[in-house]
Amino acid sequence: ETVDEKPQASGGFDTPVTTPDKVTYTLTSPASFTPGKFASGMLPGYKNERFDLTVVNNSGKVLDLATLIVKGSTSSGECVDIFDGDNAMEGAPTTALANGATANFSWGLSCAGKSGDDITVRLSNGTTTLIEVVGKLA
Repeated sequence: ETVDEKPQASGGFDTPVTTPDKVTYTLTSPASFTPGKFASGMLPGYKNERFDLTVVNNSGKVLDLATLIVKGSTSSGECVDIFDGDNAMEGAPTTALANGATANFSWGLSCAGKSGDDITVRLSNGTTTLIEVVGKLA
């Protein structure tokens, strides 16, 4: 499937970004971290970055977060997902988010680049880019 690359809403880290259907996403600024013993997805020479996501569903309907796709990129290339149970980075929640409810979870990315480089994170549902946030690598 082709994903519409133009985001519905954009902003920065640590700032709520709300889509037209009234779902608000807040991503904390990236922070460097040391992956746990059984983590997967890290690439040699890449920076391991983590951030927390808060999703508030005021859309008037149930929101399926299991379809959420997180993509990060720097000027040096695409980031890859890190899955790490030791650091509570296990992907998006698989339980649907009721209207009026809030979900909090953590995400990890392994990114080419160095501290201070620009990073762009896009959230999509497989067909539509929901939001885009821009900031700096930790």
